[in-house]
Formats: sequence, C-alpha cells, structure tokens
Amino acid sequence: SKPIEHLLSMAATQPKFLFLCFLRCAEAAVLASRWRLVGRNVPDSWAVSSISFFSDAACGNGISARPFRSHQGDGLRYDGSAFSGPNVVRPPAGGPADAFEVNGIAWDTGVACPSSGDTCHVGFRWLSDQVDVTGPAGSFATVGVLQKGSASPRCIKLDQSSQANKFASTVLVQYWSDTSRRWQSHTLFTGLTGGMANLRLPEVPVPR
Repeated sequence: SKPIEHLLSMAATQPKFLFLCFLRCAEAAVLASRWRLVGRNVPDSWAVSSISFFSDAACGNGISARPFRSHQGDGLRYDGSAFSGPNVVRPPAGGPADAFEVNGIAWDTGVACPSSGDTCHVGFRWLSDQVDVTGPAGSFATVGVLQKGSASPRCIKLDQSSQANKFASTVLVQYWSDTSRRWQSHTLFTGLTGGMANLRLPEVPVPR
C-alpha cells in the first residue's frame, strides 16, 4: 500500500527516522482491559486446560491474571474475572476461571465450535478492588472501589486438549476497544494441533 511504501522510503533515506520509528513501534503494543481467545474448527467441544499471558514475545515474563472466585472474600488475591461462551458446561465441570488456574480442571465449551464467528471464546477482564501495599511480598489491601486494569500481552501460552475433535485448530486473539465499544481482532493463528502452544503476538495486529 502507499502508506507502507512511504514509510519504507523514509526509512531507507533517513536512518534517524528508522530509529525513531523503532522506538515508537516498541510502545505501540495494544493495551486493553479485556483479552479473549476465540476457538474455531472444533468438531466435538473445545477443552482448555490453561491460558497464561506474558509481556514478552518469548513467553517469559508473566502477566498476573488471577481470577475472582466466590471465596475471594477470605483474603485471596485476584486481578479480575474470567469469562467465556457459550455457557453450557457449569462448574465444577469446568468454568472459565479454571482456564486461568493450574488446578487440573479444564474449561470446556460443551458444544462444537464453527469455522467462523465467535461462538466459542474464553478470556480475562482486569478489574479489581485490591491494590499493592508496602509489606511482605504479595501484600495487598481491599479498597472497596473497583478499578479497571489493563494488559499488553506479547505472548499467550495456550494449553488445550490434544484429543482429536477437542482442540481448536484455529484461534483468534481479540481485545476489547473502549473507543469503539467492540471486540477488535489482533492475530489469527491457524494449523494448531492441540496441546501446548505459544501464541506470539506482534506489536501491530495482523488479524488476516
């Protein structure tokens, strides 16, 4: 396209421009309060054991995504809430929060997932009334006012079933835009074969 050709021309003739563009691109990763994975092409039902977010492309620096549970009032820390659809399978058979905890329980759609659309999805929303406080590691206080958080993942570690007909061969990563008030597609991953996969997100969305 002409805009891209123009940028490439500028970079070739003006090294300083290339350097400045590099610095700005490093800051251009999408920051959003909600992220979700949309599973497609699942003949039976989509089973997900765990999902983890990371701030680096190597899946090394984790982004805390501890889901709210009904017993959080007992003094447990949380970062927000997990959500999913369709809501067919009820806990303890596997709720969305189970996808963000390594507890041996898999979240399951309970239905097949089509090759298009967002029928099957699971995600996390950063929203909490807890804040860090000075003290021993992990100290926090409850302030009683919900505050919206945000995350800018560069990698998502997805552990889904390796059983035939129980994993999504195509996964679309989306984020919620507060500006447009709708889900925006970030990156589409195809050819997945089940089991563990590192979904590396480029700084610039490539939904294809």
